[in-house]
Amino acid sequence: MPAAPDPLFDEDFLRRLEGLALLARQLVNSRQRAERRSVQRGASIEFAEYRPFGPGDDWRHIDWNAYARWRTLVLKLYSEEQDLPVHLLLDATASMDFGTPKKFDHARRVIAGLAYIALCNQDRLGLVSLDGASPATLPPGRGRSRFQGVLRFLSDRTATNTPASLEDAARRWIAARPHRGLAVWVTDLWGSDPGDAIRALDRLRYARHELAVIHIADPTEGDPGEPGEYRLTDRETGALRNVVVDESLRRAYRERYTAYLDEIGRHCRRHQIPLLKAETSEDVIALLTRSLREKGFVQ
Repeated sequence: MPAAPDPLFDEDFLRRLEGLALLARQLVNSRQRAERRSVQRGASIEFAEYRPFGPGDDWRHIDWNAYARWRTLVLKLYSEEQDLPVHLLLDATASMDFGTPKKFDHARRVIAGLAYIALCNQDRLGLVSLDGASPATLPPGRGRSRFQGVLRFLSDRTATNTPASLEDAARRWIAARPHRGLAVWVTDLWGSDPGDAIRALDRLRYARHELAVIHIADPTEGDPGEPGEYRLTDRETGALRNVVVDESLRRAYRERYTAYLDEIGRHCRRHQIPLLKAETSEDVIALLTRSLREKGFVQ
């Protein structure tokens, strides 16, 4: 594999991706891949439905057995099996620029790993950076030769320093009318308000993408810090607030933090959206290996 254009994707990381891709191929072959299907109509082997014969239709597709039963000319339609594109969505909103290592850097490494797996599996792969402005995109394409372009795309991305809404970011991408496929959203799930992430999930879901989420989390996010006086800045809205942290507030913060993540988890389970938590303290290759072994998070 050629050298990466960014030290974030160093030689050791790229070498370990080869082993990850091999594991993915073994698991995919054992599960008989190509389980994802489109509903386009064509000349495949699986019956889909009938529709009435009309002007301009090809008479060769008339079902004469159906005509013998119903005395009505109908066409027999089939569902055409087809690989769907894989869209990797990178959350580039301001809250991702936090932690050591930064959540944004961890997310870019996760997406690089997912991209390499997809390209080795000959999936059509596209990348999208969502930050509330017009999304930066790498159009879907196929083949391992595209991986260097993937790394360049990820190296050029930065987290925004302006307020942004996850819902608005998702809406702008959907407005570009991307082909329906598997959309893997790599995000910290922190939005402009407590309901922002769920609204973004619903927009992606309503667009009829097969959706999965990798939740990037910093291990320190669940703790408000030691008691004392703080001046806090909301990274997504820019709002400032003076806060006195005491034991009562620390307890309330942890409870609300847990309740928020529980709400996200319930929403994903209700709508059958795979959700994988990825703390920045976890090695990226270990994370992706775990996701592969959990039977199908990475398709």
